[in-house]
Amino acid sequence: MKGNTIFAALLVFWASSSPADGLPPGHPSLPKKNENGAVTTAPLPNSGVIENTFQSGGYSYIEVSHAGSSQWLAAPAMELAKGMRIRYSKGVPMADFYSRSLKRRFDRILFVGRVEVARP
Repeated sequence: MKGNTIFAALLVFWASSSPADGLPPGHPSLPKKNENGAVTTAPLPNSGVIENTFQSGGYSYIEVSHAGSSQWLAAPAMELAKGMRIRYSKGVPMADFYSRSLKRRFDRILFVGRVEVARP
């Protein structure tokens, strides 16, 4: 019976403490949550207008222009159209990338994890 009491006390203590209370020094902060308890994300750092886009092999290939220059992105497949303004994550650049599904070589392409249609 005494073991159950200790377990119950520990359970109450654990449930009442915030997760950040026990983080060790130097640990990255936990994601922030909004009033509904959903994790909020930072705005995506890059933006541009879609010049060309197509889907292949589970990816969306997106040619995006910004400030007079253009670049190609590869992102998880999603419905996009020419002329849409998008925001996208930093990503990982790859030089001389050959896509087997497209049978096409890109001089430089940026593989990004997130793309969102920008709100007007």
